[in-house]
Amino acid sequence: MRELSKGKFRIMGNVNTTDLLTAKPEVIERQVIENLEAGVDIITLGCAISPTCPNSNLKAMSEAIGKWIKQKRRLKS
Repeated sequence: MRELSKGKFRIMGNVNTTDLLTAKPEVIERQVIENLEAGVDIITLGCAISPTCPNSNLKAMSEAIGKWIKQKRRLKS
């Protein structure tokens, strides 16, 4: 995807909102990593966050981004 944008714009990708509400944190982490590996620059949700969304899934999104960044930095070293 980055090749298509040629640095002219950022690409947003999303985590499935239903999964964010009902899936296990591992599923959320996998979706985040898949988006980042596909060249997505900004991780977002497909829609609004439900007030009943488990905090563990929101935390999984954030942690997955951090893990991915650390892994990429290690590979560059």
